[in-house]
Amino acid sequence: MKTILTLLCMLFCVEAFAVLTHYSAIRDYVEKHNPNDKTPGQNRIYIEFDWRDSAIVHYKDGMTLDDAIKQSKLKGKAKFIFVFRGEEKPGTQQFPAYDSPFSKIKSSDFALQTLDAIDLTDEDIN
Repeated sequence: MKTILTLLCMLFCVEAFAVLTHYSAIRDYVEKHNPNDKTPGQNRIYIEFDWRDSAIVHYKDGMTLDDAIKQSKLKGKAKFIFVFRGEEKPGTQQFPAYDSPFSKIKSSDFALQTLDAIDLTDEDIN
């Protein structure tokens, strides 16, 4: 019985860790903290930085990840970046369209799409 309870606990902990950040959480957080933003709804990029700061930037054709981060004017230096694209499907794990989890980033020419959600962090994730 102890073994079964231990396995269930471990399974729950692994599942909770595996589903940390996702598109709708980032988008909801940014919209909640920027309620008066005038950027047109279909031309937005959502950016949050360590769940402390956030910005909505105006999407332009050919916009890169670096362009959006510079336009956001968020303070701090991001060590890791994750870009999520579109709504996730219920019951499925969503993977980032771009991530830098195993190396600190310097710059990126990754092309963004309208309504992308960007998660910036300066925390060590190891």
